[in-house]
Amino acid sequence: VVWNQGTGEGDMRLKFFDTKIGKILELPFAGSAPLISVDGKRVFASVGKAPDRIVKMYETETRKVTDLARGPGNNLLATWRDPKTKIDWVYVNSSGDKNEKWDFAGGEAIYRFPVNRPQARELFWDRTSSHIYLMFSADGTRA
Repeated sequence: VVWNQGTGEGDMRLKFFDTKIGKILELPFAGSAPLISVDGKRVFASVGKAPDRIVKMYETETRKVTDLARGPGNNLLATWRDPKTKIDWVYVNSSGDKNEKWDFAGGEAIYRFPVNRPQARELFWDRTSSHIYLMFSADGTRA
């Protein structure tokens, strides 16, 4: 389980329940839109605002933090593991890039990249404007 928790001072702390040790832990960075990988070994979050937004990944077993993507067009939408290839994908769009306020109508295109190769970004969807939420069925046949 992973969630945002406000501090009362306008900051959002990211927390998760580590079932291996039975404790609630805080991620070492503040952010929004936290998502957990299918296997629970990684937590992803958007940090900062456009144009300097960063998609960060926190590895729950090693406590390592990695910046996966930086700059405009990196609003975290979803993560999904392809059951056939076992590739873990991260999905992003440009929601909130146009101004300081969140653009809840969403962004233009949705891009995705493999967790282990974020530089291999590819277009996923551009036929309509995208929203700030995206979910997949486990088998990937529905989104």
